[in-house]
Amino acid sequence: MAALRLAVITDSHLCPPATPPGFWNHELPLPESWTLWDEAMRVIADSAVDAIVLLGDVTNFAEPDVMVRALRRLTDFGKPVMAVAGNHDVAPHENALSQAARTLGHPLLAVPPFARAVHGFTFAGVPIAATGTGYRVDDADCSVPDGLPSGAPLILLSHFPLIDRRAAILDQGLRFPGGLDGAVQVTEALRKRRAPSVVLHGHLHWQDATQDGRVLQLGMPALIEWPHAVSVVTMYDDGPGLRIERRTRRVAAPSGTAAGRFSLNDDRWTVREGRWISASLEGDGPI
Repeated sequence: MAALRLAVITDSHLCPPATPPGFWNHELPLPESWTLWDEAMRVIADSAVDAIVLLGDVTNFAEPDVMVRALRRLTDFGKPVMAVAGNHDVAPHENALSQAARTLGHPLLAVPPFARAVHGFTFAGVPIAATGTGYRVDDADCSVPDGLPSGAPLILLSHFPLIDRRAAILDQGLRFPGGLDGAVQVTEALRKRRAPSVVLHGHLHWQDATQDGRVLQLGMPALIEWPHAVSVVTMYDDGPGLRIERRTRRVAAPSGTAAGRFSLNDDRWTVREGRWISASLEGDGPI
């Protein structure tokens, strides 16, 4: 049985300490962004992970030197690092993630376009580009790699959700930060696959899960905003099916930070008869 344990960080919004605090659905302690990053590094060190995933908005202002500093910290763990850019990483400057990857040239670091096998699981990343009025998939064809065995699961990393979650997040009384042009085409390519696919994304600053047949999409909570968390995702492939477990590890937040307005639940997902089924990690019944 193949097994893989991931540390997943998204929406860290790293920036200079003199940056004023912001607000989205909750306070954004931007002056403390590197303190939160240090706390996330401690979670990774304590979690015995096999690989590290960054789901974008690593930076707040797309500075390549900030991105280099963050990525260098992660490659120091000696584990594969797979990263995709978020909207804050590609504007107002050239894609900071791509520039940092070229600067580091580290063999453990993969940025789009890539197809990387880690412990028997295949990963790919969704590249994005700014359009002037929003963001689009930069190359939909490279997001779902050709040549994968028909029964091989695919783990697709994306900053933006690919299955639209606008209505769901607005129903929670939360703000929707905008979608990604071309996401529908990537999702359609995933739906056509015979094997299960898992999309891991950030952007919404909200822990979320939804499924569409063999496609499971997991939204990860932010580091910069409540709950100030790192997600630890464990994947098991025992041949007949795929099993995913997600646990949320909150880091020490700045003093005075208020609790958020949505719940956090550790969860488990398995594929049964071509469909993803959810069960709470607190019990055996479906939820």
